[in-house]
Amino acid sequence: HIGPSPTFGQQFPRVEAHLLNYDGSLYGRPLEIEFIERVRGVQHFENVDCLKSQLARDVEVTHEIARKFG
Repeated sequence: HIGPSPTFGQQFPRVEAHLLNYDGSLYGRPLEIEFIERVRGVQHFENVDCLKSQLARDVEVTHEIARKFG
């Protein structure tokens, strides 16, 4: 995610990365991210549960995209 977090009232842009199928710690280590396809734009959600549901759908879409670039 790149941008604000309107669901939480945060208007300043930030970058968040969700690493699929990774179990470990990367704190304090450099990380390079390559963008290959946009999943969706910034949205405001009514509550955290709605956001979590959308994130689950985003993960499914991301897995589909990753399979194309396998």
